[in-house]
Amino acid sequence: MKYREIKISALFSGVLCFIASSGLCQELTPSEKAASNQICVAQYVSHPALDAVYEGFLETVFKSGIKADRIRFANVAGDAVAARSLADQFCGDKNCVVVYSLATPMSQSVKQSCGKKPVVFGAITDPISANLVSNFERPGGNLTGTSDQWPYALQMEMIATVWGKGTVVGVPFNPGEANTRYAMEKTREGAKAVGLKLLEVPINSPSEALQSVESMVGRSRVVYIPADNTAMAAAKGIITAAKRHGITVIAGDPGTFDAGAAIGLGVSYRDLGVVNATQIGSIFHGKPVGDISVGVSDHPLLMIDEKRAREVNIDVSKLRNWYAARTK
Repeated sequence: MKYREIKISALFSGVLCFIASSGLCQELTPSEKAASNQICVAQYVSHPALDAVYEGFLETVFKSGIKADRIRFANVAGDAVAARSLADQFCGDKNCVVVYSLATPMSQSVKQSCGKKPVVFGAITDPISANLVSNFERPGGNLTGTSDQWPYALQMEMIATVWGKGTVVGVPFNPGEANTRYAMEKTREGAKAVGLKLLEVPINSPSEALQSVESMVGRSRVVYIPADNTAMAAAKGIITAAKRHGITVIAGDPGTFDAGAAIGLGVSYRDLGVVNATQIGSIFHGKPVGDISVGVSDHPLLMIDEKRAREVNIDVSKLRNWYAARTK
C-alpha cells in the first residue's frame, strides 16, 4: 500500500503536512483512528495546485472551528490501485463523517465506494463529465465540491496576444486522465479561435516530461502546461528543460508559475480549498450535501515573472493592458 495516514495538529502553522516524522504529522494509532467526527482527506498525487487546495482547506478548517475531532490525511502518490483501496477504507469507516477527495481519479474512486456518505471533492476540472455530479447549482446526491475550470479561451488569447497568430504551442499531457480530456478539448477550441497551432505531446508519467520537451525543440517557441495532473506534477522538470532550450513556459495555475514559468493565467487553488472547507462546515451543521452548490473560481489571475518576461522579450505593459480590458 503506497499511502500513510497521518494526524494533523490543531496548531497547524500553514505549512503543508506530508512527512510523518515531523512535529505536525504523526502516524495514527488504532485508538486515534477510532475517534469520531473525522474529516478523511484522500489526495491522489502531490503537485503545487492540489497542495495549495489542501493548504487553503486546512487553514480555513482550523480558523473556522469546524467541530471535527480528527483530520486524517493520505496521499496515494498517483497509484490507482492504492486510490481504490484508500477509498474503500475511508468510505467504510463509520468515523469518517466526510471524505474530502483531491483530484479526479481519487474522487471517482471515492464516489464508487462511498454510497450515501458525504463526499466533498476539490479542484475537479469537469465534475459533470467525470460523473461526480449532475449539475453545479444543485448537485443532488451525496457529492459536492469545487471545480478548477481554467479560463482556457483567455489563456490561448493571451498567448496569441504575446506571440501572435500562427504560433506553435507545445502541450504535454496525459490522455488517460478524465479531467485532461475536457481540458484539452477546451484548449483546442481556444487555440483554433485565435489562430494558434498546438503541438500535442502525450506523456504517461512525470518521468516522461524531459523527453516531451526534447521532442518540441525546433518545433515550438512556447510550452503550455495544461490542467493535467501528470504534466503539473512534472512542472519543474518541464520548465528546467524548456529554459535550457530557450522555450518559454506558460502556466495555468500559481504553483506551476512559481516553479519558474514566465507568465500565467489561471485560478487561485488556495481559494478553492477555502471554499471546500466552508462546504464541509455546512455539512457538519446539517445542510444536505446535494443542496450545496459546486464552487468555481470566477476571476482569472494574471501572473508575471518580470525578470523572466524581460529575458524572453515579452511586452509586459501590452500584456497588462490586454488583461485589464478582458477582465473588467
